[in-house]
Amino acid sequence: MKQKIYILLFSLLGTLLVSMIFGLAEIWYSYFLTLDFVRYSLGFSWDAWILVGSYGFIGAVVIGAIFGFFEGKYWWQVLYVERRRFRKWMIKD
Repeated sequence: MKQKIYILLFSLLGTLLVSMIFGLAEIWYSYFLTLDFVRYSLGFSWDAWILVGSYGFIGAVVIGAIFGFFEGKYWWQVLYVERRRFRKWMIKD
């Protein structure tokens, strides 16, 4: 049960991080679109940019959840199965 919660929380973390990064990138690019739409629109209309943002966000969230899932499985293996704690790198004798 502990392993499932650990991996689920890692998936949630991946989703949150990717959605934050995507949101910041979308705000940054929207700034350029409002400055000079013709120059930065790449030939798309505003409606097309809304679709790109919507589908891009959904894709980013799915990718973040998948990435978080695999990272959770990896770190569970490292920390709880192999019992590597990385103390020899953190503590200098």
